[in-house]
Amino acid sequence: MKYKYGEMDSAEEINKKAAELKAAGDREGVGILAKENGIDKDMADAFWDGYVDLICDIQTAAAGKLDVEIAEYSKMYVANAMEVAEALKSLTMQEKVVYSIHKAGVDMDIDCTGEELAAAIRQKRKSLNDICAKVFKKAGEIHASGTPASAMVVPMVIYEYITAEKEIKKKGDKKNGK
Repeated sequence: MKYKYGEMDSAEEINKKAAELKAAGDREGVGILAKENGIDKDMADAFWDGYVDLICDIQTAAAGKLDVEIAEYSKMYVANAMEVAEALKSLTMQEKVVYSIHKAGVDMDIDCTGEELAAAIRQKRKSLNDICAKVFKKAGEIHASGTPASAMVVPMVIYEYITAEKEIKKKGDKKNGK
């Protein structure tokens, strides 16, 4: 999809742009912004009409990004990616997301909130296409070695989102002298 307003990094960025468009009287722009970010048209209308103050929260922003990415998904395992996206959307609504897997060459510990997962999904430098390609390849290798890997796919996808966020934050903290 071509983005008129560019890919947004966070719910805050989407809400800020929506407020700017509303202040400028650009109802069509609010609708386009919502569509580009996978936000329901009814929510955009409610925002425009003043029933709600924000066009999205972090969870709906993450779910919207996943919906847009699934609609554009170009890989051969689209059904698997759809299952992963639905699981991720559900997990963003959880208070805690916890996984610990240490088998078949996969070592990961995940302990985050649903909001942290949603924020990681929303980041524009990460895409479901890229992450699923990497994870499905690894899961195929695990399965070929004789270990069922299907239960490990969603945690591996989450791990890809979360660890990248932590690495980016660490680099930012080092740069800022923390």
